[in-house]
Amino acid sequence: MSYTLTPTGIELPEEMCDWALRLTDDGRLGGRVVRTAASDSPCAGVDQMSWIRLSPMSEAGADLVWTGTTPEGNAESARVHHAPTEVRGLPHVSRAWLQQGTGRVLVVTTPEDSETGRYVLDDDGELLSTPDDVGEVSIDPSGDLVLTSSEESLGCPAGSTAVLAEPVLRGTGGTIPPAPAPALMVSSGASECAEHAELGGVWIRVS
Repeated sequence: MSYTLTPTGIELPEEMCDWALRLTDDGRLGGRVVRTAASDSPCAGVDQMSWIRLSPMSEAGADLVWTGTTPEGNAESARVHHAPTEVRGLPHVSRAWLQQGTGRVLVVTTPEDSETGRYVLDDDGELLSTPDDVGEVSIDPSGDLVLTSSEESLGCPAGSTAVLAEPVLRGTGGTIPPAPAPALMVSSGASECAEHAELGGVWIRVS
């Protein structure tokens, strides 16, 4: 899609809309529609929106915390969510995830009818251009997620593995609005590359 950046915003193709944008020091981007296209435009009915920079980590991004992180939050998440769900296949985790309290983003994609998927891992805002690590993701017989770096990886030798042990999904159904985004909780297992260090904890679904 073509676009034009201006000193105050962004101009999109005629069938879409134009935005006035304002970036704050804490990593928030506020947008206000200044030109609306036809009623069937993706912008139709939208007046304002806001975004948060996830990677590199921003102050606003660091404040994103899943409801179930604290004992009080666990009680709240139990009220609005189903019980924790085991990961029974890669389609359950084929999403974009932000590791809570960091700028680390993990994207998992799974081709249809495939037992293995692909992952992209990055923490410095270059997920779509030059990510830190890419490779294959699979589920081992014990149910753990296994990341294996490919030859395309910039940060890990090909064949390096990392284990995300005991993966559990929270908030995958039965939510009562306004419930938080689902989360993936894992424990750090064995790893062979610095890019795979400290992968355990809470991963918040962001897409």
